[in-house]
Amino acid sequence: MTLRRRCRVFERVATLPLAVDEHEFVELQHGVRQTTVIRLRGSGVDGYGEDVTHDEADRRAFRRLNLRALRGTTTVGAFAAALDAFDLARGATWPVVRAYRRWALESAALDLALRQARLNLAAALRLPAKPVRVVVSLRVDDAAPVFDVLARHPTLRFKVDARACWSEATVAALAASRAIEVIDLKGTAAGSPVYERPDVGRYAALARTFPDALFEDPAPELAGLLPRVAWDEPLQDIRDLDRLPPAVAVNVKPARLGSLAGTLELIRYARERAIALYGGGHSELGVGRGQARLLAALFYPDGPNDLAPRQPTEARLLPTALTGFRWD
Repeated sequence: MTLRRRCRVFERVATLPLAVDEHEFVELQHGVRQTTVIRLRGSGVDGYGEDVTHDEADRRAFRRLNLRALRGTTTVGAFAAALDAFDLARGATWPVVRAYRRWALESAALDLALRQARLNLAAALRLPAKPVRVVVSLRVDDAAPVFDVLARHPTLRFKVDARACWSEATVAALAASRAIEVIDLKGTAAGSPVYERPDVGRYAALARTFPDALFEDPAPELAGLLPRVAWDEPLQDIRDLDRLPPAVAVNVKPARLGSLAGTLELIRYARERAIALYGGGHSELGVGRGQARLLAALFYPDGPNDLAPRQPTEARLLPTALTGFRWD
């Protein structure tokens, strides 16, 4: 039995009619960051999804895929099922790129179907969209940037990347701010530019200093040193929760999970096991970040959601106009 068949919440949108007449790709760039937005068009309406792939060669390979078979009249569920027949990993450097591409297509199709039906996702799922609590994500060498933000916006809270370069004074200052909710240890993605080599002494010291923080992505073999573990990067399927050390929270990344049904199934699975949920950004520059915020508004509005604007001023965000699968 597939996830789509087992996920009752997904069935609320799976039967939505969908008409796709054409598609196109749009490249977005902010500084050194780039993503690709896919636009599906049908019945005079547009639907958008975002491919968060970092590598330009991978994005070019996505744009070369023949997606004409996806055109026509169908439903959201049938469109998602049809993607099983596509080689979405063609030309990809990393296996996860397949999930990124699938999410871009599924989210664009869902946005298009909802707009064609003149619905928004909250109405289609019969769930209220609540104000989203956000944290500010920082990668810092010392505590000064945290205190700079707090001086202007004292209600904001933070997710910070733990750094091997942090001094004892930096760790003490961050703890004194009483504003650190999530510490990302970056201990699972060896080879990544942001990977931090695991260290028993550093993990133990952080655990003593921040007993109430979530510790995201420790090296799995050292997870037992930490009081409150959360998983993000190694989580690509609900089965990963069974192979990883126990967690008190998970960071929901739809682009990494690769489908709406898979995302909703993870949410259900975690709730049944009393695992807390929160959402995170994934290098989105366009509609994708708003879609991640909308999912947070529907399913985990009170978590430490790493979904703050680039210039954050408020600890909670409220969508002003929901339409389709969009934040505003």
